[in-house]
Parts: sequence; structure tokens; C-alpha cells
Amino acid sequence: MKKLLILLCSNLLFAFAYAQPANDNSCGAVTIPVENLGCEPTVTYSYTGATWSSGSANTWCENFQNLDVWYKFIIPANGKAIVKIDATDGNAYTAEMYTSNTCNSLAVFNSFTNGYPCLYTNVSTENTREFVGLTPGGEVYMRVYRRFANTAAFANGAIKICVSNNNVLADDPCSAGFFPVDPQDPLGQDCVPVTFYNWTGATLTASIPNPSCISPMPASNVRDVWFKLRVPASGKLRINHTYNGTALVAYTATACNGTFTELACTFFGINWTTLTPNSIVYIRMMRYTGTGSPLDNGSAKICAAESNQVPTANNNTGRVGIGIDTPFSKLDVVGNGLFRSTLTTLGNLETRGDLIVTGNILSKYGNTKLPNNTSVGGQLSLDSLSFSNRLGNRLSLYGGLGNTPQYGFGVQSGLLQMYSDGSNTSIGLGYGNSYNFIERARTINNGEVAFQTNGRLQIKTGSQTAGLWLSNAANSSNSAFIGMANDNQVGFYGNTGALFGLTMNTTTGNVGIGLNGATAQVPLQFSNALGLTKISLYRGTYGDVGIGAYGGELRLQNDIPNGKISMGVIETTGAYTELAKAERNGAYAFSIFGSLWVNGTTYASDERFKQNITPITSPLQKLMQINGVEYEMKKMHLQK
Repeated sequence: MKKLLILLCSNLLFAFAYAQPANDNSCGAVTIPVENLGCEPTVTYSYTGATWSSGSANTWCENFQNLDVWYKFIIPANGKAIVKIDATDGNAYTAEMYTSNTCNSLAVFNSFTNGYPCLYTNVSTENTREFVGLTPGGEVYMRVYRRFANTAAFANGAIKICVSNNNVLADDPCSAGFFPVDPQDPLGQDCVPVTFYNWTGATLTASIPNPSCISPMPASNVRDVWFKLRVPASGKLRINHTYNGTALVAYTATACNGTFTELACTFFGINWTTLTPNSIVYIRMMRYTGTGSPLDNGSAKICAAESNQVPTANNNTGRVGIGIDTPFSKLDVVGNGLFRSTLTTLGNLETRGDLIVTGNILSKYGNTKLPNNTSVGGQLSLDSLSFSNRLGNRLSLYGGLGNTPQYGFGVQSGLLQMYSDGSNTSIGLGYGNSYNFIERARTINNGEVAFQTNGRLQIKTGSQTAGLWLSNAANSSNSAFIGMANDNQVGFYGNTGALFGLTMNTTTGNVGIGLNGATAQVPLQFSNALGLTKISLYRGTYGDVGIGAYGGELRLQNDIPNGKISMGVIETTGAYTELAKAERNGAYAFSIFGSLWVNGTTYASDERFKQNITPITSPLQKLMQINGVEYEMKKMHLQK
């Protein structure tokens, strides 16, 4: 009994030790939240018993059957994401990135359009990457594994991962992300804010000390957004921002929901030299409104860097000064310099003033990259222009980039957008120039009319007949079509059964009703399938007044009880004179008001058509009194 119990426990322990984690394959991937702005990998994700995801083939980064686990995150609205990883146990880990429509259909990132898909914890320059050109709202799958190993000893692990959106400010300090802090400038110059950060829908964060620099603005009118700065090891930190109607407040805090102490309040920039290394500074931004109403939206350019003072010049050995006695770099030139041949630098070539080029800037071995904002004061001539593969606002002609109303171009999934900045504006198409513009067409951003032209509109098609589809009021389906039924027939098409109910032949002008595109043989032709009543001139409660056809019979009909069919004329006075009528319930079925001229008549001697019948007295005597005559008609006097 004891042996059986020991064996059972051993089996349970063995099964537990090798139980696969829930995220052992891509369809069980653990979701990682996307933090605002920037992040630091502090959350540890541990796993045990990982196996190779054979359904996903070998790992892309190592082409090996690594023992892997899976994580995923939702792509932010700007199509960008920053991923950072770190090891917690001294082991080396790899994380590789995949896009996916479904969890079992994965495609590794495109190195050229999205970014290199591999991150490594043991390479300090390769543990963080920004990925671009992603589809907003889609999913990214991360395949994580120990490097260069696929034995059971490497089935367990622990890795720190964080994912962030690089351009979103938070509405409260506990959701705040880390803003990137640039390294010291070697010449002690301030960082220059070049990137816009926009926000909308900001709210007041309660229990935070009132900013000291916003009087007379009421503290209750503050609508703030937040981000964090990690203080460098030197304790020196600088933050700058463009005013743009915004105020900036810095705090230290015991925790994101703890006690906040103001460090500074400004409308421009702040410089610190004695902060606690590696501590966190919370930055609070808001629109300054004075005594006006609160504003929950805003934008500002922001930069942060480790601050540095201008280095002290010295004359140490190995430094050369031209025009200066105390150079503080290997070569220090005061005044103009001239190189009569090529100037080659193995590192970066940096200028603090303007770079004036009288010739060309040529990319000899690689691409020319301008990663930050570039201002061009004059004309810019380009042979061709290519943008990176990402969705969103791409080209602003007026109003600035960012999520603000503007005139420009954008791209969303399957859609090229051209837009102006408001519903009271329009987009014109024409020729000339902006000051002498001849408009040919216009899109209108309000009202019932969305598009108008200053000329005729020609519609062509590549393979089918040309025309115009009309949608229903809900824009959920096409209800009708106006256009060509074929090359010789134009008409109206009903998409719910009427088909081409009305057509005209473009050569003869013949009109067809109900022929569905067939050629009308006469000026107006109805389909035989339309029923007995072809034309209804008046629709009554109990029937029609109109014209019908029944096989080879033409009918003038009045289906209304006590109705009649009348024939007459409209006099010059406007009065109607009735000359004849057919009446169902009258004394006579057909009445003529006037003389009737006929060339011949036929009467039926039928007792049913006679009345007041009496016998003739002495009929033979009366017949013998008749004197018969012969005659001929005066045909020349008869009217034709």
C-alpha cells in the first residue's frame, strides 16, 4: 500500500513538473497591456514546461526548435509600438514579433516596413525597438524563448516585457508613461522640442496640490494630462516645451496615488541639477485659461534631456586650437575654415547653426534620413517622394500635423483620404494656381449636396455599362441604377426586382416600359407581362380609369362604380362639351349628343331589343298602297 501511494505521488509530481503553460502556443498568448507614451520593463512574466511550437515552424531569429511561450498586444491607433524586454534570472532571452489575422496564421514582421523583428535581453542596444507601419487595432504576437537551447533544462524562464505607445499622454499619474530622456549635449546646449503631443478629453486629477504659477486661473478649471521622467544617474535633468497656451508642473511623489510635492511650475522649461538619481519626476500639463472656461484639449512640443553645462576649456596635451588659446576639443577653430578637398568623418557631422549647401546633398552609400522635424524655408524640389508604411495623417498642407483639424492627406486601411479642416469648408478641383484658380468640381462638407461640378459629368467604366448607383437612405445597399442597359439603351434599373423598367433607345428614341433593356419596336412599347391595365390615368378606391389591353383587344375602361367614359372637346372658353359617353348604369350604354353620320347600319331583329310591340291592322291592304321606286345616289354631292 505504501509503495502504491509513493508511486501515485511520483506520477502526480512528474505530471505537474512537465505541465505545459497556458501560453505554450500562439492561440493561448497572454495579453500584455499597452502603456502610455513610454515604459520600463518591470513586470516579470514567468513560465515553466515550455515546448517548441511546431505549428509555427522554427523560430525566425535563430532558426531553431526553441522552447517558446507566447504573448500579444493590441496595436495603438498611430500604428506604432515600442517593445522593451529584460531578463530577471541572468539568462539570455529572445522575443520575436509576428502580425496576424488569426492566432494560428502568423507572419513575421517585415524588417523594412515594420522594423527588425528580433529583440535580445543580453545585447544592450538590441533590447528595445520601435515598430512602425502596423495596422491600428490589430494584434502583434511575441514569441519568447531562451537563446540557443531546446532541451528540457531550458523549458522554464522569466522575462520582463513592456509595450508602449510613443505619443499618448495619460489622464492620471498612475497611467502615465515614461517620456524619453536624451543624453547630455556635449556643448551644454538645451534640447529643442520638435515633436507635437496632442490630447483631448482631459479631466481634473483630484487630490494633487494646486499649481503655483497659474493664478488667476481657478484650480477647479485644471484639465490635466501626465507623463513621467526617469532622473539620470547624474541627478541633472532638463525639460523644455513650447508654450502654445499650456502650463507645465513637475512633482515628486511617494507613489502614483500617494503624496505629491511640487518641484516647479512654468510656461516654458525647467532645469534641475541636484535631483535624486534614478528617481521619478511626474509632469503635469494643462491648458492655461486665465479666468476663462476650462479646456480639456491641447498640444505642445516637448523634449527632455540630461542637462549639462558648457564644458570648461583647458589646454590639455593633444588638443589643437586655431584662433583660441584654450581649446576644449581635439580641434577647436575660431573663425572661418576652408577645406579644399574632401572632409571625411567616421562618426556624425554635427552643426549647431545653419548648414549651408551651395551644391547638392548626395547619398552615396545609403539613404538620407531626417528622423525629426525638418523645416524648409524655400522651395523643395524632389524627383520622387516615398512615405513609410503606416496609417494616419501623412501630409499636412495647412493646420499642422497631429490629431487636429487640418488640410492634407491621410491613409487608413484600404482608403486614401483628402480632407479640409471643418464642416464649413470645401475641397475644390481645377486648374491654374491658388490665386488664379479655375474650379471645375467641388466636394462640400455640409448639407445635402456633397459634390458639384461646373461642367458635365462623364461616367466611364472598364468592363460593364456606365452609370450611377443610388443607395438607400441608410447607405446599406444599392437600390437603383441610372445608366446604360447596353450600348444602345439608357434607362432606370430597380435593384429589388424591377430591373430595367424604363429604357430609351439612343438611336431611334423609342421608349420601352417593362422590357428590361429589350429594344422597343415603336415609339412607346409596353411589356406584355405588365398586366391588363397599361396606363392608369386615375386611381380610384375600387379601380382604375385608364387604358388596358387584353390580348388583341384595346380597352378604354372606367372601373369605378357609376363612372363613365366621355368624349368631347374643350371650348376656347375652357368649358368642356360632352359629345358622347359610355355609361355602365345609364339609360343607354352609349349616348351621342348630336347627329351620327354612318355609311351603313345593321340592325338585329331581336325581340330583346324592342318594346311596345303591337300587331299591324290590315297589313295586306297597307302593303298594296305602297308605290315602289328605283333611284341612284348623287355621289358627286356626298362629302368624303
